[in-house]
Amino acid sequence: GAPGEVSNGAAQAVGVVHVYSATTGAPLHIVADPNPATTGATTLFGSAVLLLGGKPIVGAPGSDLTDNGAGVVYVFDAASGTLLRTIPSPSPTQHMAFGASLAALGTDILVGQPGEVYGNATTGLGTVFRIDPASGALLKTYSLADLNTGFGYAVAALGGNVLIGAPFDSTLADDGGTAYLFDAA
Repeated sequence: GAPGEVSNGAAQAVGVVHVYSATTGAPLHIVADPNPATTGATTLFGSAVLLLGGKPIVGAPGSDLTDNGAGVVYVFDAASGTLLRTIPSPSPTQHMAFGASLAALGTDILVGQPGEVYGNATTGLGTVFRIDPASGALLKTYSLADLNTGFGYAVAALGGNVLIGAPFDSTLADDGGTAYLFDAA
């Protein structure tokens, strides 16, 4: 993903994803943000990218599609670049950055919504959602009771578990960060 790239004819950075052949490494096509920002801000399309089942899944955590900076995730066809599905946040809130991080858990996706990131901190309650990318259905929600931790800034699947980063968590040290391990079941 290239979230700051200015594509052909665009007046501002809209972000794109470059798709290459896994066999030859040759460029196949460029996938552009289907709903780019038109004034000022960027959607950050391409900030997080995941290939799952032959489908590129792309985060646009700055997207205003559902609310100001709430973010969305897009599912594309790898061969054609055609948009297959737009997945909005299950809890769209201004500046919460849904789609800031992505990971695969089996055939599902884990989508981080860490809150508004500014400098060395975040605001809001970070959350990670387990979603079926084929239907867009919410399957599970992971969160903490603590605000402003950046929970969901990074996410990974580890066997049958979900590992979630909270870089501004102060459990062990002031803004020292913590990684949380959850059973995915």
